[in-house]
Amino acid sequence: MFYRLRARYSGPGPYAEWETCNHDLDSPVAQHNLRDDAFPDFQPEFPPVLLSRRSSLVDFVYATGVVGGTGLLVSEKALGVLEGMKLPPYQIYPLEVVHQEKRVASPRYFWMQILLIDNYGWIDFARSEFSLKHHLDMEEAPGEPVEIRSELELKRLIEAKRADYHMLASRITLNGVHARSPFDLFYFDWIGGLSSWCSIINDRLKSALEKAGVTGYELRERPDIVMPGE
Repeated sequence: MFYRLRARYSGPGPYAEWETCNHDLDSPVAQHNLRDDAFPDFQPEFPPVLLSRRSSLVDFVYATGVVGGTGLLVSEKALGVLEGMKLPPYQIYPLEVVHQEKRVASPRYFWMQILLIDNYGWIDFARSEFSLKHHLDMEEAPGEPVEIRSELELKRLIEAKRADYHMLASRITLNGVHARSPFDLFYFDWIGGLSSWCSIINDRLKSALEKAGVTGYELRERPDIVMPGE
């Protein structure tokens, strides 16, 4: 089973959110210049992470849209769990965290920049199902089905339609390429609409997070992603 992982941004249960970000939008080295396809050739500058007053000092902090590229804002405890897994290339940056006007000395927090990898080759297209849905379509319907027969066709369609459409999938069947060397956390870039920015994890990482007692995250099952033979 696979799961969508994201930091919790509201109750019930403890959570943390990066509420205010005071950064220089014109700075070439500010954290919003980080990318999802390459590590920086500069030392990125991060402003203090100013948590909302309702936040708790949990292990995952909600920071969507605040930092450039793809990644996770995590405590040292969560980072230790993640670094024991098989991950795409990543790089970590220590952060200063402020909660209720006090600098947090412990736990320590880090931005974990995780690169997107070219992984459409993991998909068995003959056993997968895709659709396109316009950005402005608010209906519950899944969109217009499209037949995609190869990795190249998928890339071409996304490039042609990404400005106006979401690429959705009702079923993604992974193939032997992934099965021979499975990642415990990954992303499928542009597949899944707005949820494509959320990382996907497997049962191995789910169990490790639970065993470590990590807090501040939520999981949602992804029954649409299946292994060969399922």
